[in-house]
Amino acid sequence: MSHRGKNVILLTFCASLFASCLFVFTQHNTFPYYCHHDEPLKVKQLFTRDFNFNHPQLLLLTTDLVRRGRGQRDSYQQVVMSGRWVSATFAAASVVLLALLGWRAFGLLGAWCVGLSVAVCPILGLTAHFLKEDTALLLGLSASLLALALWHERPTSRQLIWL
Repeated sequence: MSHRGKNVILLTFCASLFASCLFVFTQHNTFPYYCHHDEPLKVKQLFTRDFNFNHPQLLLLTTDLVRRGRGQRDSYQQVVMSGRWVSATFAAASVVLLALLGWRAFGLLGAWCVGLSVAVCPILGLTAHFLKEDTALLLGLSASLLALALWHERPTSRQLIWL
């Protein structure tokens, strides 16, 4: 198969995996914000801009960016919903990055196995349904692992900068 054909297959696989994971991770995430003890505290930090730094800022600031971009009113539930979507997006992207790591090591079958295994992980599905930092941390870890693998295969300055 040509290089271009492999790239099309990889792109199609990644897009469908991302879309499937995002669909699953955003199902039934409309429950009230006060069901999780941390979510009201995080929204309060966004409203007051008084960050306590007990929580990593990537998820909070990305949620704030999405909230401002959508022009949302200052409703706790709406902000939490934006944050839950951001968390689910981070989780879906993590699944894709880890599947790409499987692709680099074992081809399409490896990508399928890794992607499916990570996508059905119960704790990932749970954390993707809340405004939680776990998915943002997993995204950083997944990107770092993929960057390390790419640099190990071909140690160039460009790969090192990405790492």
